[in-house]
Amino acid sequence: MINDNNWDIAFKRSEIFINSGTSGGGNVTAQALNKLYDEVTTAPASGYLKDGEGEKDDDTGRKSSFSNWYNYDLSTLQTTPKEQTYIILTNNKKYLKLKIDNYESGRYNLTYTIQTSGSKNLAE
Repeated sequence: MINDNNWDIAFKRSEIFINSGTSGGGNVTAQALNKLYDEVTTAPASGYLKDGEGEKDDDTGRKSSFSNWYNYDLSTLQTTPKEQTYIILTNNKKYLKLKIDNYESGRYNLTYTIQTSGSKNLAE
């Protein structure tokens, strides 16, 4: 656990952490939406979780909004992100919309939108 509030999200190989609960001293919350990135135009009013809450990850045993974010193919050794969109409410009360496009050898390709005004409108 990192007790520094100067971060919102962290990546360690295939694990994703947000700064709250079991992973940090911050107030970051997140949720996974089973919607395509372009379909999410407004941040939900509720349903956000701290790290340590939510579904248990099949590989790590951790609970997180980012649990089970990928499918792993043993025959090709490929990690494929699920078609989900993540909404993160940062320490500064700004909304971040995030999609994991690709993951390979510890490297992420991401698509994201940060709503710096604090508005729930993510279409801007």
